[in-house]
Parts: sequence; C-alpha cells; structure tokens
Amino acid sequence: MLAYELTGQKSRARELLAPTAGRNDKVSVRYTDGKVVKDVKYKKVEADIQVGKCVLV
Repeated sequence: MLAYELTGQKSRARELLAPTAGRNDKVSVRYTDGKVVKDVKYKKVEADIQVGKCVLV
C-alpha cells in the first residue's frame, strides 16, 4: 500500500504523479470527432479538456 493511500491524499498524489502542461506550453490534442490539433497553446484548449471534448496526445 502506498503512503498517499494511507493518508487519504489520493487526489493530491495523482496531481503529483501526472503533471499537466503549463498554460503557455504548446500541446497537441485529439477531439472526440477524431480531429487532431497540433502545436496549440494549452490555455486555448484548456476548457475543452476539462469538459471532455478533447484529450492531450
């Protein structure tokens, strides 16, 4: 059993284990309809990622 499971800090540990892109970093995303957008700033697609319209590639 991992230490973060013992303390009940699962969500915080998940953030530490899975770093996300910074708002000004360029990323590539794939939308649910199959469209891929490359080299777009994270802040431009951040809302779409949060609601599940696209995922980081």
